[in-house]
Amino acid sequence: MNKTGLCSISFRNLSVDEIILIIKKANLDGIEWGGDVHSIHGKIKLAEEIRKKTLNAGLCVSSYGSYYRTGISESENLLFKDVLASAVSLGAPIIRVWAGNKNYADYDINEVNFIIKDIYRICEMAENENISIAFEYHGGTLTNCDDGVKKLQEMTQEIKNLSFYWQPPVGLSIELCLNGINYLKNIKKLSNIHVFQWDLIDSKIVRKPLIDGKNVWERYIGQCGNDDRYFLMEFVKNDNTEQFYADAKFLKGLLK
Repeated sequence: MNKTGLCSISFRNLSVDEIILIIKKANLDGIEWGGDVHSIHGKIKLAEEIRKKTLNAGLCVSSYGSYYRTGISESENLLFKDVLASAVSLGAPIIRVWAGNKNYADYDINEVNFIIKDIYRICEMAENENISIAFEYHGGTLTNCDDGVKKLQEMTQEIKNLSFYWQPPVGLSIELCLNGINYLKNIKKLSNIHVFQWDLIDSKIVRKPLIDGKNVWERYIGQCGNDDRYFLMEFVKNDNTEQFYADAKFLKGLLK
């Protein structure tokens, strides 16, 4: 059954306790804790404390938003062993990562192979802890588009604990977005969903209330199906908590 949650990085200015309070008030189910501000990579005691606070509030840890970039982060001193240690201590079943630091069209095959090698390494490490790895549809990464996702999937298809988050690429048609969801669903690699309503106006991203995307989100959710995944809210208009409550209420209504 689908569940709801919030990516903690949506409110980087709020404390762990404040994040938990607003999620409880919004009647959501879980939290994806971010590794850059709230559950900092490698801070084991902090992660254990956050896990206890989350569970004591009757919430779940849906995932760990690590911001680890395969093929890149180890050289920048963000070690996956620290990411994994935090995820274990949080009790996170999934670690969200990024594939490199360039769009798919900007990669050559040698660079892609280097990223794939790191993917195999981290997936094996995570599997030993019964944790999955999930890549995000995200600009500035190998999986910024359907072609990049398909390439990565083709080169890693035997890895069982690897999947993909989906989020609507800004400016893409509804039909192409639905095709992306359908591809991942058909190969049983569709993980959690990042939920937001952003429009592209004069080449600039403009955040909107989620209700403005009623028609598209009804179709996205229908395409995803009623499986066991989280619909995780992310980056609301003006970073406003009242807008978050309104968006959360609307999302829960869509998922009924």
